[in-house]
Amino acid sequence: MIDRKTGFLELAFDKTIKPTMSLGEIKSMDIGESQSEIDMGNGWKWYNVRNVKVAELYFIISFGFLDDRLKQLSLVFSNSKYDLSKGWESWNEKEERRNAVVFDNWLKAELGSGKTFSWGEVWVDYDEKGGSSSIGIRYKN
Repeated sequence: MIDRKTGFLELAFDKTIKPTMSLGEIKSMDIGESQSEIDMGNGWKWYNVRNVKVAELYFIISFGFLDDRLKQLSLVFSNSKYDLSKGWESWNEKEERRNAVVFDNWLKAELGSGKTFSWGEVWVDYDEKGGSSSIGIRYKN
């Protein structure tokens, strides 16, 4: 899914996310079950897509754009489709910390143990304040 040489995110044979893409280009791909956009008012916009099926996994992907150029991604995934009607009542700290371990193992399987590449950097994080775990990608472009 993540190309080690380029940092491209391959969602399907005809749907590849590249670090040079604009918000409009990614929106036109019509990926995921639901989409939302947030304008931060400082040049940054976030485009969130939910339940993007890649192979046997379901992803929620947040695309971060600065001045309409893709700069950052945040990914989470599950073996089953996300129930988008669930809220904070379903949150569990132990499960979320376990997700961080699962995400880290997946990222190592995708890219090896390296975290810095010619195209950017990757990481897995558990955010205590936000109560979530995710995989991050930041492009150098």
